[in-house]
Amino acid sequence: MIQNFCKNILSTSKMEKEIPIISLVYIERLIIRSGMGLCGANWRKILFISLVMASKIWDDESFENENFALAFPIFTTR
Repeated sequence: MIQNFCKNILSTSKMEKEIPIISLVYIERLIIRSGMGLCGANWRKILFISLVMASKIWDDESFENENFALAFPIFTTR
């Protein structure tokens, strides 16, 4: 499930191959520094946010925030 979720985000937003690795670094830092763990209620949001952050840092041509909101509306609803 996690692999398919990640592949969907990567292919939809055309992220570079390095993005998942950078994303894992961000997730690891979050877990170590905050003590917060991943669970069924938060893993999708944390993975999505870490992929978006990694994309914005790594890729000069990253999606703009509004493009992410259009491509992934499930994460931008309130």
